[in-house]
Amino acid sequence: MAVWEQRRGEVHYRAADHHTLSLYLRGGSQVREVSSTTIRPSSEGSPGAICTLPAGDCFAWNNEGYLRWLHVYFRDRHLSFATGSTATTPARVLFGCDPALRELCQRFLLVLDWEDPGQNNVLDHALMTLLERALAIEHVTSDFRAPNGGLTGAQRRAVEDTVETSLADRITVRDLLADGQKAPDVAALCGFSSQTHMIHRFRAVFGYTPNAIR
Repeated sequence: MAVWEQRRGEVHYRAADHHTLSLYLRGGSQVREVSSTTIRPSSEGSPGAICTLPAGDCFAWNNEGYLRWLHVYFRDRHLSFATGSTATTPARVLFGCDPALRELCQRFLLVLDWEDPGQNNVLDHALMTLLERALAIEHVTSDFRAPNGGLTGAQRRAVEDTVETSLADRITVRDLLADGQKAPDVAALCGFSSQTHMIHRFRAVFGYTPNAIR
């Protein structure tokens, strides 16, 4: 397994000798697939989107923004071990959606310490479950829908600039609001799905709105 990051650029897979499952963790809305002959429910990526890339095939993407994603690499023998039978090659799926796989990766695999020998058995079982599910993804995937709304180009650049200049710091809702950031920018930067989501959480926890803090 590996977690990768990219700011901008092209991503190519050229006839790899292993299969790959990819889960978008952050970004992806500015990723466009430029290869062909794929099962493609959606034409662009988004956090939570899943790709399965069979060995030997070639794929290419163009990325115009920040992207962070998880890769799980595996071979036919791993699939056979996971399923207890001779496994077939996983289907080509780009930007698919499988909530079960997404939750398994985000809520389990990514919180384990991959280098801790004491967690090897737990990690192995989780990976076997992931591989068995990956074989069926072409039958369970649905059209991935990116969240409604989003930031304007200027708002997105403001958020990206804030992150770039504060990588070593803890970015808090209070400090961004105090600094004069717009509420939608603060919500997106701090991981809320929308400004409304942030306001609801503020009211539930503090009893007042973000504007009251400002």
